[in-house]
Formats: sequence, C-alpha cells, structure tokens
Amino acid sequence: GLWATEKKVYINGIDADYPPFAYIDEKGNPAGFDVECLDWIAQEMGFEVKHQPTAWDGIVSSLLAGKIDLVYSGMSITEERKKKVDFTIAYWEINQALCVREDSDLNIIAALSGNYTVGSQRGCTAAMWIEDYLIKPGIIGKDKLKLYESFSLALKDLIVGRIDSAMMDDVMIE
Repeated sequence: GLWATEKKVYINGIDADYPPFAYIDEKGNPAGFDVECLDWIAQEMGFEVKHQPTAWDGIVSSLLAGKIDLVYSGMSITEERKKKVDFTIAYWEINQALCVREDSDLNIIAALSGNYTVGSQRGCTAAMWIEDYLIKPGIIGKDKLKLYESFSLALKDLIVGRIDSAMMDDVMIE
C-alpha cells in the first residue's frame, strides 16, 4: 500500500503589521509579499509553512528560543542581529523615512532637533537609528522617543497629535 508521509512544517515569525510585506488580510489570514514568497517556496520544495504573528521586539529571541523556525518578514540586516542569527542575501533595500501630519510645517531637521516627540516601532531599525544617532549623542532626550508595539499605533498617535512625527522603513510610509 501507499505510506502517508508527513510534510515538515516550519513556523515563520512575521511582523503582521508590515504591509506590503506581511500583514493580516480582511479574512484574518497572513498575506503580503513575504508571506506569498515563502508559501511558493514551501510548495516548490515540499514543506509546509505556518506564519506566526510575533512581536517585533521579541522576534529574534523567539527564533533563538525555538518558538519559531525562521523570520521571512522584512528583517533588516544589522551587525547586532548578525551576531545572533544567519541571514540570506538581502532581497530588498530600505531606508528610514519620517512622516508628520499633513497640517504640520515640521521638516526632518526640526522634527529630530530634540524639541519634538518622534514615535517608532519597538525593536525596528528606525528605533535603533534614533537611539544610536540621536539619543546617545545627546541630540534628543530619551523622553522624546515613544516606542510602540506596531507602526500603525505610532501613526494613530501621530494623527491625534500625541507625537509630532513617526519614523519607519520608507516602504511603510510610502
């Protein structure tokens, strides 16, 4: 008779609030460029993948603890991260971008001068950049950086005026 073989299932940790790369669609399913690419790779290579939304500031520790098997979710390659995890060849180049409310006259120099509050997602490269290049050198005080679980929460606070600007990967802001 035929023997059933069980496919290996890998758990992919995703930032489920990172469109167009990874997000939860209107039906409650993981979607986006990274999700679809990994689904295609899994189909071609004969394994299954489950996309697990994971808090971004804990995604590397989740990987190291074995709670997830991989991160295919727009993770920027940094020297700090390279000490802990292996990366493939980069498939997308991003820059950091700053956004302000439509009615604001702030430019990037004023917004990051230390007189205004900037929001970002906890654990992302924008937050790391602000720490390294603005807080550590004393350009802005630590109290001027407000960190959020997701970038969409930072945008909500920006819209209602709780923060003056928000920094994230340019693809998110565009």
